[in-house]
Amino acid sequence: MPLVEAEMVAFLGRLFPDFGQQCVGATTEQIERLERIAGRPLPAFYRWFLRTMGRSVGPFSKARQDLSIDSILAAYDQDLVEPDPRLLLIAADTNEDDPMLGFYDLERSARDDALVLTARGYDGQPTRMYETFREMFAHANLVEFRIRSSPRYCRGA
Repeated sequence: MPLVEAEMVAFLGRLFPDFGQQCVGATTEQIERLERIAGRPLPAFYRWFLRTMGRSVGPFSKARQDLSIDSILAAYDQDLVEPDPRLLLIAADTNEDDPMLGFYDLERSARDDALVLTARGYDGQPTRMYETFREMFAHANLVEFRIRSSPRYCRGA
Protein backbone atom coordinates (compact mmCIF):
# COMPACT_ATOMS: atom_id res chain seq x y z
CA MET A 1 0.00 0.00 0.00
CA PRO A 2 1.44 3.41 -0.96
CA LEU A 3 2.35 5.74 1.89
CA VAL A 4 -0.47 8.23 1.19
CA GLU A 5 -3.10 5.48 1.35
CA ALA A 6 -1.52 4.06 4.51
CA GLU A 7 -1.66 7.52 6.08
CA MET A 8 -5.33 7.90 5.13
CA VAL A 9 -6.14 4.47 6.58
CA ALA A 10 -4.37 5.48 9.82
CA PHE A 11 -6.27 8.80 9.93
CA LEU A 12 -9.66 7.19 9.27
CA GLY A 13 -8.84 4.45 11.77
CA ARG A 14 -8.30 7.06 14.48
CA LEU A 15 -11.79 8.41 13.78
CA PHE A 16 -13.46 4.97 13.57
CA PRO A 17 -11.19 2.02 14.40
CA ASP A 18 -13.54 -0.48 12.72
CA PHE A 19 -14.33 1.59 9.62
CA GLY A 20 -12.99 -1.21 7.39
CA GLN A 21 -15.84 -3.47 8.50
CA GLN A 22 -18.45 -0.74 7.91
CA CYS A 23 -17.34 0.38 4.44
CA VAL A 24 -18.09 -1.49 1.22
CA GLY A 25 -15.80 -1.26 -1.79
CA ALA A 26 -16.82 -1.07 -5.43
CA THR A 27 -16.45 -4.07 -7.68
CA THR A 28 -13.65 -4.28 -10.23
CA GLU A 29 -16.31 -4.15 -12.98
CA GLN A 30 -17.77 -0.90 -11.59
CA ILE A 31 -14.34 0.72 -11.38
CA GLU A 32 -13.49 -0.36 -14.93
CA ARG A 33 -16.82 0.99 -16.18
CA LEU A 34 -16.17 4.38 -14.56
CA GLU A 35 -12.70 4.38 -16.05
CA ARG A 36 -14.22 3.80 -19.53
CA ILE A 37 -16.55 6.77 -18.94
CA ALA A 38 -13.54 8.88 -17.93
CA GLY A 39 -11.68 7.72 -21.02
CA ARG A 40 -8.43 7.37 -19.07
CA PRO A 41 -7.06 5.71 -15.93
CA LEU A 42 -8.53 7.07 -12.70
CA PRO A 43 -6.20 8.81 -10.24
CA ALA A 44 -4.49 6.25 -7.97
CA PHE A 45 -6.00 7.66 -4.79
CA TYR A 46 -9.51 7.57 -6.24
CA ARG A 47 -9.03 3.93 -7.30
CA TRP A 48 -8.00 3.16 -3.70
CA PHE A 49 -11.07 5.02 -2.38
CA LEU A 50 -13.39 3.12 -4.73
CA ARG A 51 -11.84 -0.26 -3.82
CA THR A 52 -12.11 0.56 -0.10
CA MET A 53 -15.45 2.37 0.19
CA GLY A 54 -16.83 2.99 -3.29
CA ARG A 55 -20.26 1.51 -2.57
CA SER A 56 -20.60 2.65 1.04
CA VAL A 57 -18.47 5.08 3.03
CA GLY A 58 -19.93 3.64 6.23
CA PRO A 59 -19.55 6.01 9.19
CA PHE A 60 -18.18 8.77 6.93
CA SER A 61 -21.46 9.42 5.10
CA LYS A 62 -22.78 12.97 4.96
CA ALA A 63 -26.44 13.94 4.82
CA ARG A 64 -26.31 15.53 1.37
CA GLN A 65 -23.15 14.12 -0.20
CA ASP A 66 -23.29 10.81 -2.07
CA LEU A 67 -19.87 9.47 -3.06
CA SER A 68 -21.10 6.01 -4.05
CA ILE A 69 -20.14 4.62 -7.42
CA ASP A 70 -23.73 3.38 -7.83
CA SER A 71 -25.05 6.97 -7.80
CA ILE A 72 -22.29 8.20 -10.08
CA LEU A 73 -22.88 5.47 -12.66
CA ALA A 74 -26.65 6.04 -12.42
CA ALA A 75 -26.17 9.75 -13.20
CA TYR A 76 -24.29 8.80 -16.37
CA ASP A 77 -26.85 6.08 -17.24
CA GLN A 78 -29.72 8.57 -16.86
CA ASP A 79 -27.89 11.16 -18.98
CA LEU A 80 -27.93 13.65 -16.08
CA VAL A 81 -24.29 14.29 -16.89
CA GLU A 82 -22.51 13.70 -20.19
CA PRO A 83 -19.14 11.96 -20.32
CA ASP A 84 -16.41 14.60 -20.60
CA PRO A 85 -12.73 13.97 -21.32
CA ARG A 86 -11.76 16.47 -18.61
CA LEU A 87 -14.47 16.37 -15.91
CA LEU A 88 -15.63 13.24 -14.10
CA LEU A 89 -18.54 13.22 -11.65
CA ILE A 90 -17.35 11.92 -8.27
CA ALA A 91 -19.97 13.24 -5.83
CA ALA A 92 -23.70 13.44 -6.25
CA ASP A 93 -26.11 15.27 -3.97
CA THR A 94 -29.26 13.88 -2.40
CA ASN A 95 -30.98 17.30 -2.57
CA GLU A 96 -32.83 17.08 -5.89
CA ASP A 97 -34.03 20.72 -5.77
CA ASP A 98 -30.57 22.29 -5.52
CA PRO A 99 -27.87 19.64 -5.97
CA MET A 100 -24.22 20.45 -5.31
CA LEU A 101 -22.08 18.10 -7.36
CA GLY A 102 -18.39 17.23 -7.17
CA PHE A 103 -16.20 16.67 -10.23
CA TYR A 104 -12.61 15.65 -10.82
CA ASP A 105 -10.64 17.81 -13.23
CA LEU A 106 -8.67 14.93 -14.72
CA GLU A 107 -6.34 17.31 -16.53
CA ARG A 108 -5.17 18.83 -13.23
CA SER A 109 -3.49 15.90 -11.50
CA ALA A 110 -1.71 16.31 -8.18
CA ARG A 111 0.09 13.71 -6.07
CA ASP A 112 -1.66 10.60 -7.51
CA ASP A 113 -4.97 12.45 -7.26
CA ALA A 114 -6.65 15.37 -9.05
CA LEU A 115 -8.28 18.78 -8.54
CA VAL A 116 -11.88 18.69 -7.26
CA LEU A 117 -14.47 21.14 -8.56
CA THR A 118 -18.05 21.77 -7.48
CA ALA A 119 -21.06 22.82 -9.50
CA ARG A 120 -24.57 23.81 -8.53
CA GLY A 121 -26.78 21.44 -10.49
CA TYR A 122 -25.91 19.29 -13.46
CA ASP A 123 -25.67 22.31 -15.77
CA GLY A 124 -23.82 24.62 -13.36
CA GLN A 125 -20.36 26.09 -13.93
CA PRO A 126 -17.73 24.11 -12.00
CA THR A 127 -15.53 26.09 -9.62
CA ARG A 128 -12.40 25.07 -7.73
CA MET A 129 -12.97 23.38 -4.39
CA TYR A 130 -9.96 21.31 -3.26
CA GLU A 131 -6.57 20.55 -4.71
CA THR A 132 -7.30 16.82 -4.36
CA PHE A 133 -10.12 14.43 -3.47
CA ARG A 134 -7.94 13.16 -0.62
CA GLU A 135 -7.90 16.64 0.94
CA MET A 136 -11.65 17.07 0.44
CA PHE A 137 -12.45 13.75 2.12
CA ALA A 138 -9.96 14.23 4.97
CA HIS A 139 -11.07 17.82 5.64
CA ALA A 140 -14.77 16.92 5.71
CA ASN A 141 -14.14 14.13 8.21
CA LEU A 142 -11.74 16.13 10.34
CA VAL A 143 -14.29 18.91 10.71
CA GLU A 144 -17.18 16.50 11.22
CA PHE A 145 -15.60 14.15 13.74
CA ARG A 146 -12.68 15.95 15.38
CA ILE A 147 -12.93 19.71 15.53
CA ARG A 148 -16.60 20.03 16.45
CA SER A 149 -16.46 17.20 18.96
CA SER A 150 -13.38 18.45 20.78
CA PRO A 151 -14.06 19.22 24.46
CA ARG A 152 -12.36 22.64 24.08
CA TYR A 153 -11.93 25.11 21.34
CA CYS A 154 -10.48 28.56 20.88
CA ARG A 155 -11.77 31.59 19.00
CA GLY A 156 -9.74 34.65 18.27
CA ALA A 157 -9.16 37.54 15.98
